[in-house]
Amino acid sequence: MESENAVAVKLPAFWCSQPRVWFLQAEAQFQLKRFTTDETKFHHVVSALDQDTACRLLDILEQPPNQNKYEAIKQRLLEAFDLPRLERAARLINMPPSGDTKPSALMDEMLALLGNHQPCLLFEYLFLQHMPEGIRPVLAGEDIKDSREMAKKADLLWHALNTCSSEFSVSKTEKQTKPGSAH
Repeated sequence: MESENAVAVKLPAFWCSQPRVWFLQAEAQFQLKRFTTDETKFHHVVSALDQDTACRLLDILEQPPNQNKYEAIKQRLLEAFDLPRLERAARLINMPPSGDTKPSALMDEMLALLGNHQPCLLFEYLFLQHMPEGIRPVLAGEDIKDSREMAKKADLLWHALNTCSSEFSVSKTEKQTKPGSAH
């Protein structure tokens, strides 16, 4: 039955920068097509590798293990391309300013770096440090335990702050361009 469905799946090219996310997508495809055999999954992953990535795994491609081929290639790719724990921590600490990034998008990025670890007080502090001055004290004063809820609240404040700033800029510009207004 799997051979009938095999032509219906084409995995995207392997994402070296987001291997965990790529495997989540690949495994969703396997579920949808009811792929269960180790061999089928292994060959689909191999077919999604670019030349450079395949060359890094040449040994496992030429002589895959007799059993658990899929798990072997998955673990090898995650070891090769997933960020080590300390590098993820360094990226969290050294994240660039959020600029025009919506707080929930920033939270998504931070949670992705966190991986399987639970957010903690330090994580919350790092998130708050990336918020504009007008948002930071409001969020700091609230007791929000869930990171996504904090991001939603930050989005509302961010939107209000940006809307007010935009209206103030437009109002100020209109006053300056009216005939007889002082420049």
